[in-house]
Amino acid sequence: MLVFQKAVALLLMPAGLVWLSLIFACWLMRARREKYIVGTILVVFTLMGNSWIGFWAIRSLEAPFVGIDPLVTHEPYEAILVLSGGSSLTPAGNPQLGGPGDRIRLGAALYQANLTRILVASGSGIEGFTPMRELGAETTTLWQQLGVPFEAIVELPGPRNTREEVLAYQELIQEKGWSRVGLVTSAWHLRRVLALCKQNGLVVDPLPADFVSNPATAWFLWLVPTIDGLYGTQRAMWEYAGSFVGR
Repeated sequence: MLVFQKAVALLLMPAGLVWLSLIFACWLMRARREKYIVGTILVVFTLMGNSWIGFWAIRSLEAPFVGIDPLVTHEPYEAILVLSGGSSLTPAGNPQLGGPGDRIRLGAALYQANLTRILVASGSGIEGFTPMRELGAETTTLWQQLGVPFEAIVELPGPRNTREEVLAYQELIQEKGWSRVGLVTSAWHLRRVLALCKQNGLVVDPLPADFVSNPATAWFLWLVPTIDGLYGTQRAMWEYAGSFVGR
């Protein structure tokens, strides 16, 4: 009964309703040429939205970093860089942990574990694309709430995307003379970030946070497109596209 209830609930969600509508449209058009167009859309939507494909796509990005435990290291870092994107705002405009907020949590945990004396918070919003925000300042506020003292934080405002953050990190590391640096971001984002670091001669240790892929199980309901499946596929496509254009 619980499985049946779960199946009905999934099919009544927006992605499930679209999926059912496409199946119904194919049935209605079974004697018409247009059925091939609708059928193609159905197949593409099924592939892009089911959880097997979504989690597989995300896992392809996260796999190289699954064996890394950021809290297990033999030597502390002089500084740890934490990419922006881990915060969001409440309706009142106060910072809170966002979807990838594990980046911010891990940075604070690394400081509390005495694995660094300095945390670097970076990033600004993109004018015309999102409301103007100082992402580094939001991260600083959240770190202070998690017990990190202000004097242990370096804010790096200005960078608006990953490439600009890497270039800003490069300048900061040269200015400070740091030789052992860690970099925290979501595991699915690390591959692209490390490629940009390599292009710009920046040597950092990857410290993965925010793993979102799970082992795919042979559960028939995963065939139904869901927001999680679509998120995984879109997230992976975004990362691969970013790597292709060098951003």
